[in-house]
Amino acid sequence: MPPIKFPIRHIELEGMKVFQIKNHRKWPAAFSTNADCEIWPFTHFGKTPYNRRIHVQGELSVIDRIAEVYRDRRPSGGRFFISDVGAFYTEKYSEENQFIKFEFLD
Repeated sequence: MPPIKFPIRHIELEGMKVFQIKNHRKWPAAFSTNADCEIWPFTHFGKTPYNRRIHVQGELSVIDRIAEVYRDRRPSGGRFFISDVGAFYTEKYSEENQFIKFEFLD
């Protein structure tokens, strides 16, 4: 399935980067979400223990909207990655799938 076009402002992209707790080696921002609509930033590889999840849903609407699109594709959730061109997820830690293509409004 091709990526959807997603309107965004540069300030929203920069805002997502602010929520990062630990830098991911490849991505400016990375988040996880689950079927309960919880969203938390990347802290380490593998499943994030509950006591290390810092929930950010409701803090920045663009994160919530991206997570919603991601859960539409993958209802159980998982980790999604933000770059300067869009949002991605990986299959089996290797194949990158772009599910959102950013269209900047400014």
